[in-house]
Amino acid sequence: MKGLRPAVATNLRVLYATDCFNLFAALKNESVDCVFADPPFNLGKDYGRGAVKDALERRDYLKWSLAWIDECVRLLKPGGHSSSTFCRHRDTISRLTSKSAACSSGTGWPCP
Repeated sequence: MKGLRPAVATNLRVLYATDCFNLFAALKNESVDCVFADPPFNLGKDYGRGAVKDALERRDYLKWSLAWIDECVRLLKPGGHSSSTFCRHRDTISRLTSKSAACSSGTGWPCP
């Protein structure tokens, strides 16, 4: 991928250390078998050294969450799988993703 280098790569998997939206922009539709996401929980945690803001307003956090979830759905191959950890607003995100992204709910969803 242009401009992105894997942090770790094996013959089975590739791991990138970048903002997810940078990676998403470089990938084609239905090109990924599996996504595992461990997003910030929006608990106001200070990660230090100018790291990602972890204290968004609820509305902004949900908007951001739905944006990356929609991208994961776009990228997954038919039959692919995505699994995510959520802490804060988990129930709202589950309800919204089940409606907006054809997902089943909870911490994982199959791609239609």
